[in-house]
Amino acid sequence: MTCHKEGIMSDSRESQGPRFEDIIKRLEEITRSLESGQVQLEEALLLFEEGVRLSQQGSKQLDLAEKRLEILLDGDKISHLDLTENGTGTS
Repeated sequence: MTCHKEGIMSDSRESQGPRFEDIIKRLEEITRSLESGQVQLEEALLLFEEGVRLSQQGSKQLDLAEKRLEILLDGDKISHLDLTENGTGTS
């Protein structure tokens, strides 16, 4: 794990692929290029393929983030239940 200057701990980026924010930025660039109508057919197909690949990577990252949140929230519910079952909680 590495600690960024913001104090956020994270695993090595190399094994995880591009950051979600970078994926979104690149998808926006691809969209602008395709919508401009200034790219040749072969280049448009390559850009589209890249966009599909990036979209899939971004979707996987969102799924993982959602699972992490569910684990955190479920853990909070369990802690809350434990406190109330032991008679130390107020709810």
